Amino acid sequence: MTPAPAASRIPPAFVQPHAEARRLSALRQESKSCERCDLYKNATQTVFGEGAQAARVMLVGEQPGDREDIAGRPFVGSAGKLLDECLHEDSVDRSLCFVTNAVKHFKFEPRGKRRMHAKPSAGEEAHPLEPESLRRLQSGLRGFRPGDGTARADRQVAAK
Repeated sequence: MTPAPAASRIPPAFVQPHAEARRLSALRQESKSCERCDLYKNATQTVFGEGAQAARVMLVGEQPGDREDIAGRPFVGSAGKLLDECLHEDSVDRSLCFVTNAVKHFKFEPRGKRRMHAKPSAGEEAHPLEPESLRRLQSGLRGFRPGDGTARADRQVAAK
């Protein structure tokens, strides 16, 4: 089997045409019509990030979930509730952070009436923000137990 040409292995976010905007408000508008990868086809809508444009901290998840896809906002489902509890325990005001996902559309597999999360294969979005701290939220967030000190003691949420 012949390997695919290098150009076909480049994630869609890095292939022309890509977002030209440099302001967050313009990127948000451009993202509404994004069709650079196939994830937009089944998603309800684009789930762009939200928060302070001058945020010193950016929290980046993998992709929106079912609730986020329906609401059009990041981290409003069960992961968002857990995130809020962990931020509260660490005395971090979420409104001072920029919260987003690397992938802006919900990728799922239909199972009966439910839409089950499926791991995205490609796609990232660059932001014109310059936070002092960038935190990648990983599956390890599920191990946090707000209220028992694990948010402070265990820094699995910290960037790797």
